[in-house]
Amino acid sequence: NTQWLIHLFRALGAHIGEGVIIPDFSCLTDYYLVTIEDDVRLNMHANIQCHSFEQRILKLAPVTIRKSCVLMSGSFVMAGCKLMGNNRLYPFTLIMKNDLLLPNTQWKGLPA
Repeated sequence: NTQWLIHLFRALGAHIGEGVIIPDFSCLTDYYLVTIEDDVRLNMHANIQCHSFEQRILKLAPVTIRKSCVLMSGSFVMAGCKLMGNNRLYPFTLIMKNDLLLPNTQWKGLPA
């Protein structure tokens, strides 16, 4: 299932590296704004969203997930975020818009 999703997301414009696990179609919404590097794991109900509506205006910003990050169940990454590598997001963690997560860090909370 994961391999078919990765091919589909790539066809829709996502940049996805090797060894990535994406459990279901609802994990990504704005495919063409997403960059996911090698060995990233998304658990069920993890979500990467590259858009927001602010004062009735649609705003788009790319999201970058670098190598070896893990997004656990229910974690949510908002538009403009950059996970710099080997980051672990615990269940139901919210990463706010335009956050930069330094390499080799763990995050939890709402917001983190």
